[in-house]
Amino acid sequence: MRFFVKGDVVFVMAHMRRWKRTDKKFFAKARKVFDVEVVHEDPPLEGWRHGPVVYRFTEKKQRGKK
Repeated sequence: MRFFVKGDVVFVMAHMRRWKRTDKKFFAKARKVFDVEVVHEDPPLEGWRHGPVVYRFTEKKQRGKK
């Protein structure tokens, strides 16, 4: 994903949370490299715990680095 998200390029991903551990690991690693923002979140359907969420991944801003 790092190859595609450079400069002003944005990666948008819709996601249904299903596997707690795997999702947590993925987003922890992604937040180290990208700025991750929730763009949209739908309420869950009847019988589901979580609804679909749309995320936006952008290149992480360099803060204070020379």
